[in-house]
Amino acid sequence: MERVNSRKRKSKKQKTNDDEVETEETEVDAEPVDPMRLHTVVPLPEDEIVANRLPCEEIRSLPRFQGYSQGEKSNVLYLKNLHPKTDVRELMALFLRFDEGDNIVKYRLLSGRLRGQAFVTFPSAESAEKALSLCNGYLLRGKPIIIEYGK
Repeated sequence: MERVNSRKRKSKKQKTNDDEVETEETEVDAEPVDPMRLHTVVPLPEDEIVANRLPCEEIRSLPRFQGYSQGEKSNVLYLKNLHPKTDVRELMALFLRFDEGDNIVKYRLLSGRLRGQAFVTFPSAESAEKALSLCNGYLLRGKPIIIEYGK
């Protein structure tokens, strides 16, 4: 996760010839606020994930994903077919259970032209394999998440 600097604005009055003009200066706090500290993410129950997902055969029956394959096993998962307004916290609720102590899961949600795609990096290939088998086809905001191994 990237650090976010919070900023304070100060107004200063500068005197010019006849008028007082207010200018704003921006000052960076010494201690940045971690946005994840302010929002608690609760992992989704496993039975809820299983109940709200499409099986692999049903994913392949969709015209857009007829050639779907999981790819070569790695510790990175590539997620596609995400809703454009999907948030990192929604992905964290799905994959938080795969954190391994100090080795945490890393999330990279793409934006711009690549919106609707994400990369999730796991501590090990085994945990990525478990995540793929559990979460592939999960209906998030009405769209099934399609998961493949990343490079």
